[in-house]
Amino acid sequence: MCEPFLSKGVDATMMHKLRTFFVFILLVPCCLAQPPQSNNNSSSGYFNSGSNGIIPLSDSIKAVEGEFRLDDESRSGDLQNNSLLLEMENYKAAKANVKQNPSSRTASKSEENQLEQSVIKMKSLVKTDKDLIEANILYYDQGNYNALRFPQLQQALQLNPSHPEGIRLWIANSLVTGDTSSLKMAIQRARDLGHIPQEITCYSKDLLASVPEKTVLITHGTWDTYGAINEMMIQNRNHLEVISLDLLQSPQYRQLLSNKGFIVPLQSKVDIAYFKDFVNMNPTKKFAFSMTIPSAYLMQFESQLAPNGLVFLYPDAMNEDQWLLNNEQFLESFSYLDCGTEPSKEFEHLQGNYEPMLTTLEVLSSNKDDFKKGKIANKRMKIRRNK
Repeated sequence: MCEPFLSKGVDATMMHKLRTFFVFILLVPCCLAQPPQSNNNSSSGYFNSGSNGIIPLSDSIKAVEGEFRLDDESRSGDLQNNSLLLEMENYKAAKANVKQNPSSRTASKSEENQLEQSVIKMKSLVKTDKDLIEANILYYDQGNYNALRFPQLQQALQLNPSHPEGIRLWIANSLVTGDTSSLKMAIQRARDLGHIPQEITCYSKDLLASVPEKTVLITHGTWDTYGAINEMMIQNRNHLEVISLDLLQSPQYRQLLSNKGFIVPLQSKVDIAYFKDFVNMNPTKKFAFSMTIPSAYLMQFESQLAPNGLVFLYPDAMNEDQWLLNNEQFLESFSYLDCGTEPSKEFEHLQGNYEPMLTTLEVLSSNKDDFKKGKIANKRMKIRRNK
């Protein structure tokens, strides 16, 4: 075990300023909804849909590339002359705007109505199986993980079992319904098709290592959630609870958490107020907040946050010595997204989530020798070089 390098007697004012600084430097995009990386054909013609049984899948439809993307041949046509393509583009732009909101995961009523009208219009414009796949996937997406829309997603996956966004939403539906068998099959399908990027696998290992036992990890977007779930399954950490703010839009997910003993706020909008209420209504739980959560959410708890690797622990039950011991060990053991591959610009923003750990070691350690200072500086240079 590494010996911590400690600074004694740091006053409460300094600790408070440090916590506030950590929250402000987390300039991470509010949503990690990047498109999957590849789209190979499945080797299996079946998948398990949980309560809906075994469903035969067809390989007759060409696999689509990326999130909500049609193939290049379709997209090379005149968008203005294809009403369905135009409606899809408009929907995706509007949905992306909603997901970029740093203080809410839920659309406003007017935005929700616009999006709902858009997916209904898409379904009326369907002419081919390819159209049906895209329209059904977007219809499920617009339901904000409402499992009642799963039959439409299921139909899309019957026609195209390799669709990256369809598989991602299948994983989401399995999570909100608590269907572990379906989840395992969906995750395995994503792995087999290369839909889980290597950077996410690397990052997720560091993320899970940051979460102590008997602690609830709260995630925010797509990849921190699915990456953590995938890594949990690999490590067989079945006892770890991961709660996604994004999935909390689903009524089935809220009921599932309630059945597990969590108290869930009644309001339907998942925003910073909802986040605060959820945490405060479950005072017996220990939480780890993913650093992908926007600062507007975290500022509500800044006086009790403790940086621990890639998460903030809440409430902070550690003394300064433990802060430093934990983060020094992470300094040595984390990958810093050094996955043996060229870093992708798509995920480069994740590098910034390692900064609070390094700042903890720099600010709270007054007796660092040159060797220890060099270690911290080298890690920081590595992060910035990879950006």
